[in-house]
Amino acid sequence: FGPELSFGRAMADNTAGRQIAIIKVSRGGTSLFADWDPSDTVNDPKGYMYQGFETAVPAAILALQNMGHSVE
Repeated sequence: FGPELSFGRAMADNTAGRQIAIIKVSRGGTSLFADWDPSDTVNDPKGYMYQGFETAVPAAILALQNMGHSVE
């Protein structure tokens, strides 16, 4: 559990009845500098958590669509 709980509640309270999905990708003890690095240059590959994020988000969106939800 983290800040997504209060953020999600605030979004739900202020989106005029629209449904909101939060896709959480996390792992304790990771570094934003290395593990979540989005760069992809020759000597600076993407961090492993960012690579997981790039996989998890499209998979979650597809799962929502397969359940009949429209996703924006």
